[in-house]
Amino acid sequence: MLLRGELIMQPLVSVIIPVYNVGKYLDECIESILSQTISNFEIILVDDGSTDDSLNICNKYKNKNVIVIHQENSGVSAARNAGIKVAKSEFITFVDGDDWLEKNALENMYDFAKKNNADACFCDRYFKNEDKICRAVNENFPQIIKSDLLVKKQLHYDFLASSCLGILKREKVKDCFFDTELSTLEDWEYNFRALTCLDKIVILNKPFYHYRTVIGSASKSSLNEKQLTCLLIPEKVNRYLEKNKLNYLEDAKYIPVFLLNHLLVILANGEYKKSESKVLKKKAKEVLLYVLCSNNVPKRQKIYTLMCSISPKLFCIAYHIKYKGNYHE
Repeated sequence: MLLRGELIMQPLVSVIIPVYNVGKYLDECIESILSQTISNFEIILVDDGSTDDSLNICNKYKNKNVIVIHQENSGVSAARNAGIKVAKSEFITFVDGDDWLEKNALENMYDFAKKNNADACFCDRYFKNEDKICRAVNENFPQIIKSDLLVKKQLHYDFLASSCLGILKREKVKDCFFDTELSTLEDWEYNFRALTCLDKIVILNKPFYHYRTVIGSASKSSLNEKQLTCLLIPEKVNRYLEKNKLNYLEDAKYIPVFLLNHLLVILANGEYKKSESKVLKKKAKEVLLYVLCSNNVPKRQKIYTLMCSISPKLFCIAYHIKYKGNYHE
């Protein structure tokens, strides 16, 4: 019950954190957000059926500014969606439970967005392995950019900021949710749709987000059925463009080419699997004519696609000769 004259201040930023068995890193993640220099924000921790001590760690931080949601294991997309539904801030952002932020991240992005009356602000990021930190820099985008140009760059994979690298005006994207059918590159697909809901976007070319590469994580595993779900993205994008009468269909033709090359690298870095390689060979044959005739496809990707259409193993051998000096099944 409110006292007379008491006001409820809307949080400036909601930080949505999907949590699944990241107890080893979760304190560092949460503490990095609690120490933010911005004065008014909320944290939404969504435990996705963790079997370690992650939920207990979440609960010890629970207070009026830290919301804890527990759900049965449904995947990272469902966890982020649960956070979106309860967020009540001006802007929303996402942080993975094993990553962390620079202490001035939210303040800098929020102030830059407000100063320019923008719907979103994206930043750069660091990558962290167990032994070193190296900066991964976005291309030299202008500081202020209209969403239609950024959508085109997104469709050509020239803009690789994930959903964790930006604050988005909640009112603009409140009905935009992650696709639970996708188990990989779901943040790229979400970002694509979110960008189409925005108008003016600002790019703050400073690294504020620390991305941790965990040995044994899904992104480092052998190619599997879950990773192949990203092959659903081209059809989903085309349906979305047609439904909303958006003029990016020509740009979207590049998506299958990027996905094929993305999956080929995973195949080459893991155990060679005949069933998954057959899927990639079929996809290579489907896009081969477009790839060979298009001026928008780099020469190396033309070669990779041609190799895959003959045999994905041919690509794997060439990849290992180039990067590792050998190839073993």
